[in-house]
Amino acid sequence: MKRRHLGWAWLFIGHLACAASVDSSVQEINLLAEQIAALDDTPALAIAIVDRGEVRLKRTLGRTRNDAGGRPIDAQTLFRAASVSKGFASTLTALLVADQRLSFSDPVLSHVPQFQLKDPRATRLLTVEDLLSQRTGLPSNAYDNLLEEGWSRGDLLRKLSTVKAVCPVGSCYWYQNITYSVISDVIEEATGTYYEHLIAERLFQPLNMQRASFGMEALTESRNSAQPHAWREGGWQPTYVKPTYYQLPAAAGVNLSLDDFIAWLDAQMGLRPEVLSPSVLERIHQPLVVTQPDMWSPRWRVQRLTNAQYALGFRVYTYRGETLIFHGGAVDGYRAFMVFSPSRQVGMVAMWNSNSPRAWTLIPSLFDRLQNLPPVDWIQLNRPIPSLQVRQTDARRNRRLLSAAQRNP
Repeated sequence: MKRRHLGWAWLFIGHLACAASVDSSVQEINLLAEQIAALDDTPALAIAIVDRGEVRLKRTLGRTRNDAGGRPIDAQTLFRAASVSKGFASTLTALLVADQRLSFSDPVLSHVPQFQLKDPRATRLLTVEDLLSQRTGLPSNAYDNLLEEGWSRGDLLRKLSTVKAVCPVGSCYWYQNITYSVISDVIEEATGTYYEHLIAERLFQPLNMQRASFGMEALTESRNSAQPHAWREGGWQPTYVKPTYYQLPAAAGVNLSLDDFIAWLDAQMGLRPEVLSPSVLERIHQPLVVTQPDMWSPRWRVQRLTNAQYALGFRVYTYRGETLIFHGGAVDGYRAFMVFSPSRQVGMVAMWNSNSPRAWTLIPSLFDRLQNLPPVDWIQLNRPIPSLQVRQTDARRNRRLLSAAQRNP
């Protein structure tokens, strides 16, 4: 039986030395990761911490599924990276811009003439940079609900021409998946090469990401992949991999092992300049638009963030004065995140195979300790929500708040 309480872990943490060393912080995160993985809602958890190029923590905890068919995970076990995929798309775009194959200022229409928004002027003005920085002007998560109901990507892209904008192109942030995926069409038109092939050629292979892949078959046909889990019949049960967001390879199509994720973290922290130059990294990490919804929930972001912005496929948070580069991913049965401090050169990646929110709290747990803040039991402040509608609920709330703000400027 898995333990359900973490109180003893926090008692231990409270007695650790107060010095905000990486050693003590890693020790605490290791302990918390073990406790999270011991809970019923997190069948498997893969986590790593890198400090100035040195892997200080690398743990694979739990099993591919929480029944007799499960096997212990390892650093080669595949998980879905979900929206962490967006950073791969923006990074590839920046490499192609550096090669002068396209420009961030290019109108999307110049590469994908069939792409249409409701307002013809907005269609003409939308640039590659707008697309990658989530400044399309469309309401949050436009038509993700229909994607989850089984609509095809092609039908949804055509249906975008019926969506009424909530702000002019380039002027505000609302998170998108379907429109973000159009960057793969832009890239294919500009290069004459399949998007997935270019990602493999320019990123997976030179970074030695040996297990990284695209698509549902690459995950489900692997003998070493983590199976998704959902709340069912009073417990967390193995379920099937849904193809839904795999239709959007640039937005949510990547699969990663922990070793792959560590390599990706290293590259984003500037440790692989022969693959990703400082100028490329500076461009994709440059904040471009305020993302106020990021500061509404969960509680750790409400209490710790003083600013939140979106760059190109990455979020930029100000965590009590410290800049963090971040992106998370969430599809049914999987969660993932990458976060790092450019100034400290300390970063963390994690993946797990359920909808539980507990492991997200490893982020404030790490950076609180690095900043020498008093321990907070963030885990107990984040009750697991076994619902598949959280993202849609947030999107509806965001639209209501935006509407209210427009009525009451």
